[in-house]
Amino acid sequence: MASGRDQQPRSSRSPENAPAFIVFWKESCPSNRRAAPLFKAIKDAYGEKVNLIGVVTAPPERISDWAEQFETNYPLLPNSDKSLIRDYDLSRSITTFQIGTNGKITTIFAGFGYDALSALNKAMAEAAGVDVAEVDLSSAPTRTTYG
Repeated sequence: MASGRDQQPRSSRSPENAPAFIVFWKESCPSNRRAAPLFKAIKDAYGEKVNLIGVVTAPPERISDWAEQFETNYPLLPNSDKSLIRDYDLSRSITTFQIGTNGKITTIFAGFGYDALSALNKAMAEAAGVDVAEVDLSSAPTRTTYG
């Protein structure tokens, strides 16, 4: 159990302190249509046991349209000025970062190929302290693919 600022005990698996993963998306990337359902399936498998946050190179007024188009089940942050992309030194989408409890990047999952998504699935399970979920990744590219 961890204590918050209000000194009320809370579970170590509550949403506010669940393991965090950040996935970066280019707003108009043609690969989004293929990749988004795979990330949704992985997030569905772990629910609130992990935090998945999407960063999209879209202005705030288009984020809800993007979320609806790709049926995301996790929060999205607009990043039309690409400041976060520069901060994370990204040159390609779709890339996912695992953030440790110390706030530092622990793992980078490049692209959305089968191997990267399988590793992401395993990392989410380990971070959440649960068994690896059976997620259908059969539609993932067989090799590492970027947006």
